Amino acid sequence: MRAGESLVAMSEDRLREIFAEGRPEWSAEIARHGVSGEAVIQLLDTQGFFDMLKLPYPATRDAVIARLVTERVIIPTPPAYDVTNLGAMLFAKRLGDFDGLDRKAPRVIVYDGKGKLQTKREQVGAKGLAVGFDGLVQFVESQTPANEVIEQALRRDARMYPLIMLRETIANAIIHQDFFLTGVSVIIEIYSDRIEISNPGQPSVKVERFIDEYRSGNERLAD
Repeated sequence: MRAGESLVAMSEDRLREIFAEGRPEWSAEIARHGVSGEAVIQLLDTQGFFDMLKLPYPATRDAVIARLVTERVIIPTPPAYDVTNLGAMLFAKRLGDFDGLDRKAPRVIVYDGKGKLQTKREQVGAKGLAVGFDGLVQFVESQTPANEVIEQALRRDARMYPLIMLRETIANAIIHQDFFLTGVSVIIEIYSDRIEISNPGQPSVKVERFIDEYRSGNERLAD
């Protein structure tokens, strides 16, 4: 708390910031306690984990577990392991296996037209954010409007929004959200004339530094 500040005059965001001082990063907290080595393999997409690291899948379960410990996906608590929020949120086969994390899964809502009066479809992510990311982006792209383009003698559908733009914007929304807020998640709303992507919490950097600032509120998750 800074000198001269009054608790009465503080905003809700400033109060949350004060109470969070000294609190460990959300990703380091525990999503599930006392999990056996076998259950770790059942709960987490370990194949996806090694694929993302561009490493061959180990020949033994012990080697798999050792690497998960190194990356702080799980924490040894002999004779079992604790699964961190980082591990569960990124690599869960089913977010619903971890209390509260399914409420943090990204939601995609597709509207019929330019307003919210009629919803065409809605989809909520089920997998961890990392292992489910490509599927999420592909689904969003498939729901965006397309224009027919003629190239030489061929016709093809060209999506209104470049795939790289969708990937970067969705990734930023996921990484920079406030995971300490409960009951809210990244929401991707697709209209006939625009896409709106929102995430929970306040920006961790000033708005005018969005382009050239690399600091994140969730450094470990971003890495």
